[in-house]
Amino acid sequence: MRMKLLLKEHVDKLGRRGDVVEVAGGFGRNYLIPRGLAVPATGANARQLEFEQKKFEAAETVKKEQLSGVARTIAETSWAIEAKANEEGHLFGSVTYRDIRGLLAAQGVEVDERALVLSEPEKYPIKERGIYPFKVHLHADIVAEAKLWVVEEAEKKSPDARKEAEVGER
Repeated sequence: MRMKLLLKEHVDKLGRRGDVVEVAGGFGRNYLIPRGLAVPATGANARQLEFEQKKFEAAETVKKEQLSGVARTIAETSWAIEAKANEEGHLFGSVTYRDIRGLLAAQGVEVDERALVLSEPEKYPIKERGIYPFKVHLHADIVAEAKLWVVEEAEKKSPDARKEAEVGER
């Protein structure tokens, strides 16, 4: 027996929030309704969902504004990770998304590792000194772009030698 439901949340391969879908009775009763993903498609539920949709859109607008500020912060900040390297610039170890996430978190920007993407994914994990452009996907519509400088640890070289190495990398 099939039943018509009103989706309260986006469900992959089924529909978006607010859609009326027809699904198998067991799927609706045992999965969608208990998890709060859908309600029976009645007039009262449609009005309630419309009211909730307006609140959701207002909250989403505020969230997007906040994430736009975070994106500006990410783009305007100079990101550098120090790592041990040999004379040719090859790192002892590598720089991963976890390291980049930790660097962002140290500056008060909390993101999920899955939101980070190197512009040149074939260079991941990072195993050499250099400048690496990366993106942070904060929201479906908001992507921050920045550059990561991977430099040799300061304790091995004097500040003048470190600056020369960084200039040579560019």
